[in-house]
Amino acid sequence: MSQNVTLSERDKLQIEKIKQMLLENKTHLDMSQALKIHRRTLYRKIQKWIKTEDFETWLKQAWLQKYQKVDDVEAFKGLTRLLGYVITRKLEVKEHVEQVIIDATDDEATILSKAVAILERKTKSRSIH
Repeated sequence: MSQNVTLSERDKLQIEKIKQMLLENKTHLDMSQALKIHRRTLYRKIQKWIKTEDFETWLKQAWLQKYQKVDDVEAFKGLTRLLGYVITRKLEVKEHVEQVIIDATDDEATILSKAVAILERKTKSRSIH
């Protein structure tokens, strides 16, 4: 899921603090106040961080650490939700990439037929769940 996003040195320092606060189960309001930034700025920083390889690496390590000693149930639940989100997003992206393969030689009718088939599969899979 990483998208080769580069963080500034300032962002990296703030992300290190955010990591610790996430493990302490701090709210976005708590984090923004501690960092002395607006909540929207915090949200943008986190969204940018999520697009880096560091986020997924940190998340997996933090989850395993909490899993081994679930001393803070709420922090563990929060990390588990984040990890589930990351895994779900990866599956959705993979599914999307696999489904939208169109040959350069395909005409419009063929492309539309493929699109209809994809939509039908999606509709069927959603109705099963």
